[in-house]
Amino acid sequence: MATAAQNIITVRNPIKSALRLLQSVPQTRVEQAAKQLVTVVSSIAAMNDVAKNLIGCEKAELPEIRRKLTELKTREKQLKSMTDPTLVGMPIFSLVPLTWRRKDGMPYLAVFSIDSEKFEIAMVGERRYRADRGGSELSWQRTFNPKLSKDVLACYADVVEAVAKKARSSRKTTRLRAEFRGMMPTTVKQRIKEVKPLFQEIFIVTEVSDWKMETSPIPAPPKDPDPLVVGFDGTSYRLIAKFDTTSIEEAAADYLNLQ
Repeated sequence: MATAAQNIITVRNPIKSALRLLQSVPQTRVEQAAKQLVTVVSSIAAMNDVAKNLIGCEKAELPEIRRKLTELKTREKQLKSMTDPTLVGMPIFSLVPLTWRRKDGMPYLAVFSIDSEKFEIAMVGERRYRADRGGSELSWQRTFNPKLSKDVLACYADVVEAVAKKARSSRKTTRLRAEFRGMMPTTVKQRIKEVKPLFQEIFIVTEVSDWKMETSPIPAPPKDPDPLVVGFDGTSYRLIAKFDTTSIEEAAADYLNLQ
């Protein structure tokens, strides 16, 4: 799985090495963020007033005002994170360790949701019968478990591409899997419960030594795949409709034609 884009290094203990990259937030930075937060909150209020008091000839500027408001609210969220008393005491975790790769190209570390023991990057193939073409059409969908944030997903971009490459070359659904094993101390569970309202997501980062790459054949579609819509009126089952499945593009075109 090795590619030039991977950060292939030798790390004896990935977790300890990741901990060395933790960064505490200096008090001066917290104080500066607090001052900036006051300014940003005032700017948001002022921008909202501008939006509310637009007259007819000014309304062409509304998209730009909304764009600036979005930027300000994003900045407000960042500054609140930097100044929250609970968060200030927590060191900042670097995402760099998630880019570390073993010699075989596999990640040293995996990210697990606190709600699931599974990590999976998959390229799922599907064959759909196309009556207009007299045969089947192969399409691909990338899936991730857990759902990863944009920044975290970027750390696994090379792995995602490697899974996709294997799927396309083998023309089989391909899944890269890992499983979290072990129990979490009660004190840690309680800590997670306490701080959960402060975060959009909480995940577990751990070393994985037994990655599993699995492939499975893509089933052929039925030759007459037209699904049926059936309704139950409390007494009997009745055929409502019969239809050909369509692609996403065709479905969008149908909606446009109905307008």
